Amino acid sequence: MYRIEDLTIVQAEKKDVEALLKYRDAIGAESDNLTFGREGSGMTLEAQEAFIQKTRKDEGSVIYVGKINDEIVALGSITAYNKPRIRHRGELGLTVRKPYWNQGIATKMMQALMDFAKESTSCEIVELEVRSDNKTAVHLYEKFGFRTIGVYEKFFKIGEQYATANLMTCCL
Repeated sequence: MYRIEDLTIVQAEKKDVEALLKYRDAIGAESDNLTFGREGSGMTLEAQEAFIQKTRKDEGSVIYVGKINDEIVALGSITAYNKPRIRHRGELGLTVRKPYWNQGIATKMMQALMDFAKESTSCEIVELEVRSDNKTAVHLYEKFGFRTIGVYEKFFKIGEQYATANLMTCCL
């Protein structure tokens, strides 16, 4: 058993690479709310390590891991775009392991991510896509000031079933 106070949120480091790949494989098998499933994210150790290093050098990007007893239970990121005309925007991603859903971890991760975005000199708009029927996630994002700016029909295709996504932004 754990307490929410046991959650530590830190920037991902090179030493987290293997654990992050295992984490990604686990979440893919736990949820249909992601762009990948049981097949995994397709990210290699080398690609994960390069992404962490690139993100650590980019003032508009961050990867946070949420850990309880040194186990990664949540992952959150803001990734700034590279092109000059859209550099003021960052894409947010957030996942939590299913055994830890609805226990306040996503809220703490969102707070850390939004604090980063507000302190960043380049991040003016944070954006994301979320399954429209994932009411818990939509509510969380709205709580942090996100609003739906559009709906993407057939965003996901899982087997033969389609799912719609909300396109959401938060202007800082």
